Amino acid sequence: MPQLPACLSLGLKDFSQMLTGTARQKVGRVSVAKAGAYAGGTNMVQVVCGLMATALLARLLGPAQKGIYDVYVATPCYSRLCSAWL
Repeated sequence: MPQLPACLSLGLKDFSQMLTGTARQKVGRVSVAKAGAYAGGTNMVQVVCGLMATALLARLLGPAQKGIYDVYVATPCYSRLCSAWL
């Protein structure tokens, strides 16, 4: 029989203490405001990069090819949405 990892043989309380002890050693405390600002900044960078990529793609492909590309991208999303309702 294969050996279980050490974390699976611990109780829940021992495992949580092991996780918090490791986290304290590697990472300092981060405030909620700092974490929120980081998440908001990351989202803004993603939005700007997405808009730039869309504009560049539209310029490179032209209207007809961009429409075909949009259909290729939207079809799997739409089929997944429809299958979620079933």
